[in-house]
This record gives sequence, C-alpha cells and structure tokens, in this order.
Amino acid sequence: MSMNGRDRPEPGLGQIDDIDPDAPRPHVDAPERTRRPAGNPRSGPSWPLVALLLVAVAGAAFYGFGDGLRGHFSGSETRDLLNAAARAEAEGRWHGGDGAALALYRQVQGVDPDNDVARLGLQRVIGQLRRDADAALDAGENDKAEALIQVLAGLGEAGEHVAGLRKRLDAMKLSGRELSDLLARAEAALARRRIRGDNGALVAYKRMLALDPGNAVARAGVEQSLQVLADEAGKEIVAGNLSSADDMIQSLAAEQPLHAALPALRQARAEAASRRDETSAQQAADAAAARARADLDLATQLENADQALRERRLEAAVAGYRRVLDARPDHPDAIDGLDLASRAALERARAALSDSNVEAARAALDLAVRAEADPQMLERLQRQLAATEERLTAVLARPDLDPAQKRQLEDIMARARAAESRGELVEPAGESAYDLYRHALSIDPMFDPARQAAAALPRRAQTLVVHHVELGQLDQAGHALDALQAMAPMQPGLSELRRMVAGAWLERGADALREGAVADARAALEKARAVMPEHPGVQQLAVRIQPSS
Repeated sequence: MSMNGRDRPEPGLGQIDDIDPDAPRPHVDAPERTRRPAGNPRSGPSWPLVALLLVAVAGAAFYGFGDGLRGHFSGSETRDLLNAAARAEAEGRWHGGDGAALALYRQVQGVDPDNDVARLGLQRVIGQLRRDADAALDAGENDKAEALIQVLAGLGEAGEHVAGLRKRLDAMKLSGRELSDLLARAEAALARRRIRGDNGALVAYKRMLALDPGNAVARAGVEQSLQVLADEAGKEIVAGNLSSADDMIQSLAAEQPLHAALPALRQARAEAASRRDETSAQQAADAAAARARADLDLATQLENADQALRERRLEAAVAGYRRVLDARPDHPDAIDGLDLASRAALERARAALSDSNVEAARAALDLAVRAEADPQMLERLQRQLAATEERLTAVLARPDLDPAQKRQLEDIMARARAAESRGELVEPAGESAYDLYRHALSIDPMFDPARQAAAALPRRAQTLVVHHVELGQLDQAGHALDALQAMAPMQPGLSELRRMVAGAWLERGADALREGAVADARAALEKARAVMPEHPGVQQLAVRIQPSS
C-alpha cells in the first residue's frame, strides 16, 4: 500500500515520559535483497525504512542538543526527576539545594523546555516563594525575605510583585523598630480590649499598615480590633448603655461601612431602644402612681396636723408638719402650719414664764426650737427663762434681814442714787452708783429697787453721753462713755456714741486751729484719737495741724 505526501504522518519524538528505558533498543536487520520479477516496474521507497531513518535522525538531533546535557538523559531519568520534585513539594522543600523542587524542575526544563509538568511545577514553586516572602516580611524576618526576593529575581520574576516585595522590604528596614514597637503596643492594647483612642489597638495597626501596606499581621489585627469593637458594642447594648454603644457602632461604621456585624448591632440597638422606651413609660406610670399615693398620704398628714393645731395639741401638730416637710421641703401649707405652731409654742412659753412655771416654759421653748421659731424671740424668751430660774433660786436662798442690815441697805441705796445723780456711774471705785447697787444686791439678791436701778444704769450712761456732748462737756461725756463701755460693752449704739464724742473733740480742735491755738487744737486731736482712732477726721485734722507746728 502506498501513501501520498499529504496523508503521510510527520515523524516526531513523542513524550519523554512514554519512553521506556528498560525496553530493548530496536534492532534493524538489513533488508533481504529479493529479486523482483522481471517486467515488474520498481515501486517507491520502503516506508518502514524511511521512518526508521527519521527516528535515527531525530534521536541524533536530540542527543546533540544542549551542550551534550541530554547525551545521557533517558526518559526514565526525567520521570524520576519529576517524581522527586513532586515529593520535594509535598515535603515543603521548595528551594535551597539540588534536592529542592526548584532545582529539580529547572533540571527537567533544561532537558525539555516544553515539559508541561515541569512548567506547572515551577509556577507552583514561584507562587510559594512569593507567599514565603510575604510571610517573612509580615514576621519582620528581613534577611529571609531578602533571600527569597533574590531567588525570585533569579527566576526572572522581576515584575510588579517582586517590585512590591522589594518596596516592602526597604520600608521594613527603614521602620523595622517602629513596626516592632507598634506591633507590641497593638497586641497589648488588643489583649486589654482597648480598641479606640490614641493608645488603642486600631491606631497602632493602622500605623503599621501606613508604614507597610502589605503587612498581613496588621491587616488581621485591624479585623480583630473591629471584631472586638463590635463585641463590646453588643455588650453595651445588652447592658443598656445605648449612648456608649452608639459611639462604638459609629466608630465601627467609620472604619468599615460594610462590616458584617453592623446590621445585627443596629437591629439589636433599635430593639434595646424600644425596650427602654417601654420600660421608661412603665416606670413613668409607676412613678406617677407613687406620687399620687404620696400626695394622698401627705394630704392626710397635713389635715391631721392642722386638726391638732386647732385643738392646741402642739406636739402632734409640729410632728405632723415636720413629717410633711421631710417628704416635701417646699410644701407651702406645711411651712405655714409649722410657722403657726411655732408662734403658739412661743406664746405658751411666754405665758408659762409669766406664771413662773419654769418646767412648762422650758417644754414650750423646746417645742418652739423644733418648730423653727423666730430666733430673736426664741433667744429673748430663753434669757427670760434663765433669769426666772435664777430669781427663783435666789428666792429660795434669800436670807432674812435683821434691822441693822435693812438700815445698811437703805444707806447704800441712798449713796448709790446720789452718785448716779452726780454722774459717777462707775467711778470712783467702791463709791460709784454701779458698785453701790451691786453692794446692795450682795446683801439682798432679790432687792428689786437695786436690781432695777442697776439694770437702768447703761441707759442712764447713754443719756449722759448725749447730754454732756450737747452742753460741750466733752470730758464728762468721755467719762459717761467709759462707764457705758464698762457696764455694757455690747450695748447697741456704743460705736455711734464714740463717733459722736470723737467728732465733738475734732470740731473743738478745728475751732482752736482757726483761732491760732495750735496747742489746744493738738490736745483736742489727741482726745479724739483716744476715743476713736479710726475716725476719718483724726487724720484730716492732723494734716491741718502739721504746717502750723
């Protein structure tokens, strides 16, 4: 059977993997010469022989390629190399030695550049080397990353990915310490669940990404931080702290608007707000009911207190008004009622004092204190109570005077009245009106004429001060002022009397200065200074006298 050129198959080497190195090499015996029958024309060349020659030529070409590399390379050896490369991949020996996947695949490609198995395996190795370089950069292993980048560059991987790896490596070298510090700070903050703020984990991780945009650890840290933030927002919602939860949700949305936790958080927040509103409404209703009950109770207590006041049961009235005011301090009716009760208590105390009933007066005054009575009236009645007690005590201890003591008492009173008429209120000692009245009281503590006269001496001294000033008797006015100071240092109007006397002396000094009597003016100035040093006219007159000295 003959073939034309179009139907004849092209000779080829086939797949190296299909070559069986153990099969016997083909042996071609020389074709036996046969005599063709006479008259039979010579046919075309023998195709088996032609194919055999083509195989031999192709084999010679194969074994002559690659600087003799394939001269001794069999199909079995290629298969063994591919199997060894696959085992190296499985064991993670990607590069670094003759037994690594990279070296084995390259060895096969050196023999058979078109070998698909070796080409795909080499692509896997390159992908793994890229991942290892990224991981080394993430872990801060700059030396390892640099070695891997060099390997990739040696494989012709000088494209965008390798350039990105080199850029990351350079950034890592420049900011390696800062990245390390940031990572430590971020991890510590994350462990404490401190996410936001200048010292939070999120800021630290984002700073790492700014320094090293491809840092997988930082990217994962950001995700972890946002998840923690979402968890904390959920806890705040459960706890009812909706304001805090809102802040966290807003922060989360600002970082990742499409974060997976946001829909659930927003729904939970809305439900919590609804529950809170319902609870608030119920609480408001309960509070209103409680207020209504309290108002009714207060009204009852107030009515009872008013009834007790009308019946003059002051103890019960004061106690009732106090209970109302303890519950509502600004209750106007209770304030008015307590004021009425305090006045009634003061009136009761006054009546008791009029009857010299000390016990009743003391009880009424104690009640007035609880009712917050007028302080001035309360103090006045308390003084009266003390005086009544003292008087009653003196009455009980009053001695019976003999005729000689009675005559002595009458003589002392006469001398005291004479001293008072002379204006000798506190001086001379022992013979002044004040001393003589006290002497009389020492003989008879309950002698009312002496007690009343002694009590009237401060008013008498005050009258004498004014009288002597009007008459220009300033020395006598000063004596009366001193007497008043000695007898009643807290007497109202004492300061004004001092101002009056000092002013009179200053006026006299000014008159003397106008008449040229500088010495008299200076003497009057000293008198005024002795009475009231702080009088403004003292300094003014002193300035006027100075040029005349």
